[in-house]
Amino acid sequence: MRRLFICILATFLIFSWGCSSTRTKGERSNPSRYSKRIGNVTAIDFYEKTLKLLQNRYQYNIIRREQTENEIYIETNYLYRSPFEDERRMGIVSARTRIIIRALPRTQYMAPGATEWVVRMTGESQVQVQGSEEWVTMPMTDQAYKYFEKIRSRIKLEYDTGIQKYNVKIEEK
Repeated sequence: MRRLFICILATFLIFSWGCSSTRTKGERSNPSRYSKRIGNVTAIDFYEKTLKLLQNRYQYNIIRREQTENEIYIETNYLYRSPFEDERRMGIVSARTRIIIRALPRTQYMAPGATEWVVRMTGESQVQVQGSEEWVTMPMTDQAYKYFEKIRSRIKLEYDTGIQKYNVKIEEK
């Protein structure tokens, strides 16, 4: 009897682990929200490159922009989009996404303005299901996840290429 119980429990755990929508290694710890580290960047590059891509390439409107000595924060308005194919198969008729990008200081050098920031992107998606006008948050589909991953990868590429700009004043003697 005990052996049967252990076999059933092991089967249940293996099945539930294999069917989980949560991935390991920080990729999808919350299946309804995309959140991943982009990389390190200076404050000047953060603003120039992030804003340029979000506004010009991806057509997001920035609704909140804040900077303190401990955080840089950018939040976009929801961008309405057509549902992805895997969302349409679930009965979704409308979709919208927004992006939040937050940077925290990694190092503070002696020169003012030479802080390097660790940047993280969060993507949120809301949908309307056929027959309802209410916007709801559902587990993110694979295509929605790939959409956010593509944006994150493009921003990372911008951060990693080119010469980093620092806002450092050098005193002449």
